[in-house]
Amino acid sequence: MPPRALRQRLKERQDDLAPLQSRATDDTAEFPVLRPESFDEAGTAAFAVQPAARLDHLGAAVLAAAVTALLVLASTAGLAAMIGAVAVLQAVLIAGWLLALDQPGVRGAAVIGAASAAAADALLAARDRPSLAALLGVYGLAFVALIVHQLLRGPVRERVASAMAGVAALVILLGALGSFVVIRRGTDGDELVVAAVLAIGVALVVGHLVDLVVPVPRFAEGVSRGLPALLVGAAAGAVSAVWRLHDLTRVGTVASVFLGVALGLVAGLIAVGVAYAKMDPRPGARWAAPYLHVVLPLAIVAPVAYVLSRAVAG
Repeated sequence: MPPRALRQRLKERQDDLAPLQSRATDDTAEFPVLRPESFDEAGTAAFAVQPAARLDHLGAAVLAAAVTALLVLASTAGLAAMIGAVAVLQAVLIAGWLLALDQPGVRGAAVIGAASAAAADALLAARDRPSLAALLGVYGLAFVALIVHQLLRGPVRERVASAMAGVAALVILLGALGSFVVIRRGTDGDELVVAAVLAIGVALVVGHLVDLVVPVPRFAEGVSRGLPALLVGAAAGAVSAVWRLHDLTRVGTVASVFLGVALGLVAGLIAVGVAYAKMDPRPGARWAAPYLHVVLPLAIVAPVAYVLSRAVAG
């Protein structure tokens, strides 16, 4: 093609793209697509934190700090206070979980959850040896209760499988929160449970604060959680664990760092997963997300904290 004709084709192509480059969105397209005008604008948009996301991060950070302080103070006050603090978190988890799922049979599910939580706390606190073995009996009886609950719903039952799965997961999480009670009952339990709670709580708080400043690279489009927050949060969890366990001679510095990093990473990953709940169109999921951002990581990481605390303490 002659150079003159080539230049003419390029000019026509630029004229065709001019409307798209001058507008943020193409309203005439069947599917409007965001088109930044320049690389600088795209970079600025990537680093920008929306006001709603900023409020969500600040609220979740404050809740995480409050829950962490509650558990630390309860552990210092004694075993009974620790059981009470865990019971409060279990109540919050029941309300948030059922609100987020919005499934049929909510009242029966709440009764099963509350009964399972009370039974788990009582058995874990009353056993001669600190162990999670008592949860097996609680889970077995809860499964029978799930079947009876579905039978009592009447001949017309909708979403049976999803309802049973949701309540079963709730029962497992409620029992898992009791792991903090078991850690507290063990040797050097006060130090170990406070170190575990600090590692988890500090990782959550720092993660949300970092996402306010450096939200990229994000894990997914529309999810206001980034990789830097996960890594910095895990490092902060390691520092808090080392600070708490530095006087415990039978737990070395390397073991303390491992404990803090592991708990911080797992808690941060669970928080990233909970962030997807904000993309759920159901209003209950958005209302429950701030509370699940804190309680759900604690519930899932609690058994991990139990295993790792036994491993590092010998």
